[in-house]
Formats: sequence, structure tokens, C-alpha cells
Amino acid sequence: MPILPLENVCFPPNLFVDERPFDPEHPWMVIHTKPRQEKVIARHLHAAELSYFLPLAKSGKPRAARVPDSFPPVFPGYLFIRNARQNRLPFQILDRAVRILDVPDQMTLDKQLQQVWWLIGGDQEVQREEELKPGDRVMIRMGSMAGMKGTLIENKGECRFVVSVDFIQKGLSIVVDRESIIPAE
Repeated sequence: MPILPLENVCFPPNLFVDERPFDPEHPWMVIHTKPRQEKVIARHLHAAELSYFLPLAKSGKPRAARVPDSFPPVFPGYLFIRNARQNRLPFQILDRAVRILDVPDQMTLDKQLQQVWWLIGGDQEVQREEELKPGDRVMIRMGSMAGMKGTLIENKGECRFVVSVDFIQKGLSIVVDRESIIPAE
């Protein structure tokens, strides 16, 4: 049981639930935060009812029975906001941000964030990929993540399916069986 409950990873809660085309009227921006300020900013965005996505995942470190679980940000120092102009952001957010970045390729970021959302919502343990490595483009062909495209990286006999967020040059991976993937078109 965590000391604090698991934070909301997005607002509104249905941000990625519905199959929807990307809407250019609601662009993504990326907040590069000061250290360890991601959750504080997310709370302020939630209170202001501004759309955001802060991917969190249970820490994979083994813990003693009495030590609570922690849910750190998947991409430390980054938070994704949607349809928020800088002049509309509460000052509490601007004070905790290093800078706010405009995203030139909105559609790609939107698709990649949807995939990250599906990955962290799954039942497998996710691993942060700080350095994106080249690999084969593949697609998951079965299971709850069927149709998801990413990169296959093999290391020491383990196959990892990597979803990247190109704008921040980071990614997230899960272990997959070779039988569950096919080459992507």
C-alpha cells in the first residue's frame, strides 16, 4: 500500500479511451519540469481542469513487505499538456517549469502517447528506456495490446517491445514472446 495513493495519470480520465482522430485545435505541449515537480504540476493542472498526461508506473525495485510501493514518473522531468496556452497556465505551474516546449509533429506525439498510456495500463511490468536503440519495427499480433507498433530489442535472450516518444527521445518497454509479434508494415 503506497504512502500516497496513485496519482491521476491524465485529465480528463477519458483522454485516451475513445478512438478519436487527432484534433489540431487541441495541440500537445511538453512541460520540461524542475526536478521532482511532475506530480505537483499535475495536481495544479487537475485543479485548473486543464488536460494533461503524466505517465506513472509502479517501481520495479523489490521492496520489503512493510515498505510501500512507489509510482514514479516514467519520464522524469516531463509532463504532457493539451490545449493549454502558456498565458492560461496557473503561475504555480510556470514557477515549477524549466520551459514549455511546442511540439512540431503533433500527430506522431499523439499516437505515441496513446501507446504509452496503453502500455502503463497493462498488467506487465514496464521498464524505462533512457537511450533509444535501433531495432526491428514490429507489431503485437495478439492479446490486449494487439495492433500496437514499436521496436523490438533483444538483449541476453530477452525480447523487449519498445514504445518511443521521439520528441523527448525516451521510451518504455515490456517483455514479449517472439510468437506474439510480427514485422510491422
